[in-house]
Amino acid sequence: MRCIGRRSLTLALLLLLHLMSSAKATDLAPLRALVNEGSTVSALVLRLRDGAVLASLNPEQPLIPASVSKLLVAATVLDAWGAAHTFTTRMLSSAPRNGTLLNGDLLIEGAGDPMLVNEKLWFLCTDIARQGIREIAGDLVLHNGRFAAITEHGDRATAAEASTHAYDGALSAVAVNYSVLAAVISPGETPGAPAQAGLEPYPLDTVSVINQITTGSDGSAPTFSVLRERTATGDRLTVSGSIARDSPPLRVYRSVSDPDAYAGAVFKAFLQQAGVRLRGQIRISRAPLPPEARPLARVDSYPLAWQVRQMLHASNNFIADMLTIQLDPAIATGRNATLAGGAQRLATYLAATGAASNSVVVSGSGLDPANRLAAQDVVRLLAHVQRQSAQFPDLLAALPVAGREGPLRERFTAPVAMPLQGRLRAKSGTLSAPVHAVGLAGYSPLPDGDWAAFAILVNGTDRQPAPGLARARHAIDAALTEVLAAPARPR
Repeated sequence: MRCIGRRSLTLALLLLLHLMSSAKATDLAPLRALVNEGSTVSALVLRLRDGAVLASLNPEQPLIPASVSKLLVAATVLDAWGAAHTFTTRMLSSAPRNGTLLNGDLLIEGAGDPMLVNEKLWFLCTDIARQGIREIAGDLVLHNGRFAAITEHGDRATAAEASTHAYDGALSAVAVNYSVLAAVISPGETPGAPAQAGLEPYPLDTVSVINQITTGSDGSAPTFSVLRERTATGDRLTVSGSIARDSPPLRVYRSVSDPDAYAGAVFKAFLQQAGVRLRGQIRISRAPLPPEARPLARVDSYPLAWQVRQMLHASNNFIADMLTIQLDPAIATGRNATLAGGAQRLATYLAATGAASNSVVVSGSGLDPANRLAAQDVVRLLAHVQRQSAQFPDLLAALPVAGREGPLRERFTAPVAMPLQGRLRAKSGTLSAPVHAVGLAGYSPLPDGDWAAFAILVNGTDRQPAPGLARARHAIDAALTEVLAAPARPR
């Protein structure tokens, strides 16, 4: 009996230890460590089959979500328009033809396509040339009245004067190439020789390039810097430093100061390359198109599903906020759309999924630190989308895959996280000011075949404004690995 009693006691202790270890698996200890050091955390992991909570920590606490906000944009636009939706950009004119001469203005109707890139511009401009037009007697007029005049704030306002980034491209209904310049840097023939720096695909009237870059020795690391500054006559791009002699050409991207002027210059360059000369000037108009204007060329955007994928994989702020503006109900009534109007529609959609009333949506990109979401808001959104048979596959396919793609390529690569590699799909988010803000939210299959939705947001505080972006990411990944690779009992 004594032996049986000891054995029973031993089994009981082992069971207790097992339960304690299971509890620890859902305790989100790496995140609690951040809280103990002064950070704020909002976290929730939910089993989608029955809504069971697998782990949580302050799930109702609204925090700065950074680019996790883009999940809300993706869900809302897919629900509103469907994955196959496109935006159509047109070239029109009311001027008569005189042989190869278009005897008046060529008009461009800005449709607010977030991905009106070089390929699409080439189609439009070569279609003008294919009609036999070789000269435009009037002006190139860009009609951007679909959007209201935009007053930029924060990073985009700063970038209007100077920028060393590409994430802060300005918004406009006629914007092209994400309002970003592409500089191509190529080495010279010998070390010490001047290197080459130019614009892709063509030189532009509104952008000057100051080339101060030299050629370094074979195998040397590139040390160049690229600064874009606003001047009285346009933008100035200063390229300095060095590039290795044996390096292939490198591309660097910088936002422009004036998206409308940049778009006009790019359209003009593509027309010239197609053999169409512009006699007049480039003008921007907010007036309605002349009723007698007839279409000469048109191009449809990439399908919405592809735009959503690009937005989530590249965390493209420009695409996110352009799509947000397009959501403004004002467009349906012929009024100018605004970012605020689109953000209100995002908030309405979020509320319909059961989000708390203290959430704040100012921008779709999350570039504005005024956004506030709680982990439970994001998880409710994800759970809502998962129940929509037409919407869920497109959103899931658009999310980066852990250990494989985009910003998650280098994450969840430790051996203990192997069950999540190639399976977990999520959107990350990062802001460095006014406090550090790091987040991750998405979906993951569980070992037993169920699926989970999760959201973890980490913010700095007045006590600890900068807990460290890399450290916060590591804590998020460690906590999710503990819960999702070997899920604990639901709480």
